[in-house]
Amino acid sequence: MVLVWRDGKPEPQEIHQSEIVTGDIIKLDDGMDVPADIICIESNELQCDESAMTGEPDHIKKRLYNECLEKRDQIMNEGSKNNAGRHDVPSPILLSGTQVAGGFGKGIVLVVGPDSCVGRIKDLVTQDDAQATPLQQKLETIARDIGKFGLISATITFVVLIIRFIVDRATTDSWDDGGKWLELIDYFIIAVTVVVVAIPEGLPLAVTLSLAFSVKKMLKDKNLVRKLNATETMGGANNICSDKTGTLTKNEMDLTGFWNCEYQEINVHNKNYDLAQMFGTDRVAIMEQALGVNGNAEILDKKEEKKEEEKKKKGCLCFGGGEDEFAELKKTKDKTENGSKTEIALLKFLFKADLDYRQLRKKYAPQNEKELITVPFSSKRKRMSTVCCNVNDLGNTTGKRMHLKGASEIITASCDKFYSFEKSEVVPIDEDMKKSINDAIENMARKALRTIGIAYKDVTGDEDFSTKDSNDVC
Repeated sequence: MVLVWRDGKPEPQEIHQSEIVTGDIIKLDDGMDVPADIICIESNELQCDESAMTGEPDHIKKRLYNECLEKRDQIMNEGSKNNAGRHDVPSPILLSGTQVAGGFGKGIVLVVGPDSCVGRIKDLVTQDDAQATPLQQKLETIARDIGKFGLISATITFVVLIIRFIVDRATTDSWDDGGKWLELIDYFIIAVTVVVVAIPEGLPLAVTLSLAFSVKKMLKDKNLVRKLNATETMGGANNICSDKTGTLTKNEMDLTGFWNCEYQEINVHNKNYDLAQMFGTDRVAIMEQALGVNGNAEILDKKEEKKEEEKKKKGCLCFGGGEDEFAELKKTKDKTENGSKTEIALLKFLFKADLDYRQLRKKYAPQNEKELITVPFSSKRKRMSTVCCNVNDLGNTTGKRMHLKGASEIITASCDKFYSFEKSEVVPIDEDMKKSINDAIENMARKALRTIGIAYKDVTGDEDFSTKDSNDVC
């Protein structure tokens, strides 16, 4: 049900979405599905989730038409100084099938029914364009050629028999023999028989059987095919374009290597890692914070998942149990993974190093929950950040540290110093160092590896974490 104003009446009326007509003024509220194509006439921080239509995860701001033009002109006038993103210019149009993600406002219905965006999509989905497959086209061509050949052969046969009949009658002078004229009917039947025999009646059955054997063979390779013609389509494909994640792969990731002055490969089949040996004893705390604390992904035992959800509903920080629960979590195969697959890979790495990310988050978390500052990853920022506590060997807090994790090139561009494991010191990033870092990123990208950068900075607590620039970066 939606609220609309129509017929010039000051009071809105509640009607079903199917009764909306063009020209209705409709009220837009947070969380509602947009029932038709609408132009915005009133907006109060109105924004829509258009992922169902476009696949874009970012929410799109909706403003009045004049405001959209002003924003567009403003960005165009900035010229080379413009660093606006693709969604910084708001849109006045709300597409049917999308959802209001925030704010409220009003709009005028422009298009309803099959002519709206969602209506046209439904029409495309319901259209049954049964196109013939390449094999069917070839079979039709063969059948047509065989039919033509059979018809020509039957015609020639019938003509030859007629000529023979005339010659026989002329040589024997038996034109008045009525019984001989019945032979013409036999000649016609012979011609028809040639046509009928020429048609390959068993060809469709033979093709069906061959496709059925192909389906059975593919089933042995654990490929279930529901339609017979799909086997022919797959056999005739030269190139297959596919989104590999979750389709050609298991949608699982592992930490396979890291770069610091030189690339070091990590054996993913090894089940016991030593962080002190990999990164150095004095850098273990930094890596624990960067990999385990700076993130919001979780790996939970399905039995404990409901308990964790109840804690979160109560507003508690969930840090998990003790060593026994961690050992049980490592052994169980019935796990639930929540969050980015990239972060899950880092948590799996910590598991192999016998480190429980939940205990790390508890260890480095500030005593006051309000001081726990976490800015999640977004496609606009291309990074996430967390402010945690430094802890000495006695378990006392010695200060705070902010960790960054995100796109390698973005993290590199935001840093002016580099922690060299080789020299065990922080060195400035000069042109040579920047080139080495960029070359390392490119080399890993050529191997189809997803690269992420990590960085940190010790903070005093006086920093401004509330003011943000155009990219939502503090």
